[in-house]
Amino acid sequence: MIKFLFGKAGSGKTHIGEASRAYGFHFHDADQDLPPAFRHAMERGGGVTEAMREEFLSGLVGTIERLAAAYPDVCVSQALVRDRLRIRVLEAVPAVQYVWVDAPEEVLAARLESRPDHIARAPYARMVNSLFELPTVPHAKFIKDGDAARFAEQMRAIFG
Repeated sequence: MIKFLFGKAGSGKTHIGEASRAYGFHFHDADQDLPPAFRHAMERGGGVTEAMREEFLSGLVGTIERLAAAYPDVCVSQALVRDRLRIRVLEAVPAVQYVWVDAPEEVLAARLESRPDHIARAPYARMVNSLFELPTVPHAKFIKDGDAARFAEQMRAIFG
């Protein structure tokens, strides 16, 4: 099984992915796969090109395929703010099951401000979040709003 968490920066994708380990999933934060030029553009606050996205997408598909061959249950997280990128990943790896991680705007804002050392610093993350496209791909939805009971229920429903 391949679960792919996507959503705005600060929505809680990494937290959910790490929690998926308790359900036997191997978790991979795909921010680790960002090519150096893409990473540098993010650190500068913008300038990510289409060529950088293509290089990243190609590597991401390869990573998903490699992990799926090595582990029975895999959870990958990456913002994928553009729906066309989600579609392309699904075309390349049809076994992907998307999970849209969503959070209220005030929660997103607070989380972005609380992570000063993250690669997607708050100003860049806010800009990228403004570009988020609603998904057209099949997906489950995970609301990450600080409600512990809801969190546990959604974890069981999606990963249990």
